[in-house]
Amino acid sequence: CTLTVASDYGSPIPPVGDSDYTIGASVSASVDSHVSAGTGIRNTCTGWSGTGSVPSSGTTNSVNFNITVNSSITWNWKIQYQLVTTCNPPSGGDINLIPTGGWYDLSTSVEVTAAPDPAYDFDHWEGDLAGSVTPENITIDGAKSVTACFTIQSDTILVPTDYTTIQEALDACVEGGTVLVSDGTYTGVSNKDLTFNGKALELISENGPGNCIIDCEDQGRGFYFNNNEQNDSVVCGFTIRN
Repeated sequence: CTLTVASDYGSPIPPVGDSDYTIGASVSASVDSHVSAGTGIRNTCTGWSGTGSVPSSGTTNSVNFNITVNSSITWNWKIQYQLVTTCNPPSGGDINLIPTGGWYDLSTSVEVTAAPDPAYDFDHWEGDLAGSVTPENITIDGAKSVTACFTIQSDTILVPTDYTTIQEALDACVEGGTVLVSDGTYTGVSNKDLTFNGKALELISENGPGNCIIDCEDQGRGFYFNNNEQNDSVVCGFTIRN
């Protein structure tokens, strides 16, 4: 029996063309899920069309069958485009897409939402979106790139930019404000035994506990809450050691 394979893209198994089999042989046919067509463009397998011993159609990139008559399989494809998202600065927040995935069919409408992290506000879009509205919609008519630009809130104090130690920043921070701590290892008297002095504020690291460490150097503790602080006094994103 002869199996004839057709595909515009990828490297099918069996390969494009005719392959001969004994009657009743088991055949496993497959092709790449995706094939690049350039930056931000890909061809995606949508399934197959078959004749003879091959099932007449399917929506996957592989199929198994026993061949008993001359047969054919044609792999079917569609083009998709990538929507690349970037946050500036990277610690400023995230971008959420509906539908999710990042690769889309032509003419798909995608809802793009900027989600600022604590201590940041969304400011504006750059790239293939403009303005300062979120969420915003973008229609896919080719490869797209979108950047969400965030700004630090006016009541946010930066360590070590504004104050060199964490306690100095906590002392200066107003009720409801935020202290944002850059990556690094913080040691010394004003970087341990930290107290909020009863204030409701947020103390957060810029990029999480793997990047921001309070080292007590075996003397003292990381934090000391003793002024009736409540659950609106928040610490987030630090590793405390020694």
